[in-house]
Amino acid sequence: MTKAKVIGMGHYLPDRVVTNFDLEKVMDTSDQWIKERTGISERRFFDPEKDTVANMAARASNLALKQPGIDIKDILVVGVEIQSSALEMNDRGRSVSVIFADGAGALILQATDDSDNQGILSTHLHADGRFAEELYVRDPGSSRKERLSRLHTNCHV
Repeated sequence: MTKAKVIGMGHYLPDRVVTNFDLEKVMDTSDQWIKERTGISERRFFDPEKDTVANMAARASNLALKQPGIDIKDILVVGVEIQSSALEMNDRGRSVSVIFADGAGALILQATDDSDNQGILSTHLHADGRFAEELYVRDPGSSRKERLSRLHTNCHV
């Protein structure tokens, strides 16, 4: 039976670090409250002058492809998101603003057979769409300049 195994990984995180203490300045929360519920102490936010979904994906992909034994023709899976520009950095948006951030990750997958006892044995994906409205992005072009200017007017994180 053919399976997939991970043979390379890469990631990219934007330079801008936003700590829980930074969030305390713009919303009713605390470092302790966030850590107790999420384990998060800091997150990364993109720089609109430097970072885009495409170049963040490319940076993560290039790191994954630089690992020994990787060929440019191997299978590549990339996940990348910019969430910070769609977050409400105030008390109303607190429940999601303390969780989400920006970044990219890349994996190189390779087919393998049973004989090497390696690889992904199974996957189980479960979803509950009842709460989709609380997590979706209304404005998927949220890195546009007009959206960013509204965000930065309301939040100086």
